[in-house]
Amino acid sequence: MQAVVEAAEAIGVDRIVMRRGNVYSTGVYVDNGREKSLLYNDWDRDWDRKKIYDSIMASVRSSPSLSQKRRLILTLS
Repeated sequence: MQAVVEAAEAIGVDRIVMRRGNVYSTGVYVDNGREKSLLYNDWDRDWDRKKIYDSIMASVRSSPSLSQKRRLILTLS
C-alpha cells in the first residue's frame, strides 16, 4: 500500500480506491472513468515497496496517456 500511495503522490493522482474482491493477486490500475489500465500485478512476486513503486512508475512513464488519469484502484484479495 505504501508504494501505491507514493506513486499516486508522484504522478498527482487525486484519489486512491481500495477494493477487496475475489482476485488471485493484488493489482494496481489507473482509471479515467472510461477505461482502466493495469500498472502492477503481484502475481507470483515477492517484491519490496521500492521495487513495486519503481514498477508502477515505469508503467506510467512508458505510456504518456496514463499520467492523464486521476484515480488509482488497488484490488486486494
